[in-house]
Amino acid sequence: MQGFGFKEDVKDVIIDLTHSHIWDVTSVAMLDSVVNKFQKNGANATVRSLNEAISIMIDKYGVHSRI
Repeated sequence: MQGFGFKEDVKDVIIDLTHSHIWDVTSVAMLDSVVNKFQKNGANATVRSLNEAISIMIDKYGVHSRI
């Protein structure tokens, strides 16, 4: 999570997973942490370009999409 800048003046964040793959529940938890932290700082965080396998993992184990 050190690679993400959590600044209060950021209003919209897009996390693009076009060239990524989520392999396990730990990866889903990390994505949730990042999205939740942006949201707590007032940013609208959007995750995009999910392939079908990633979407299934996030739907099954993620919590950020339900907030």
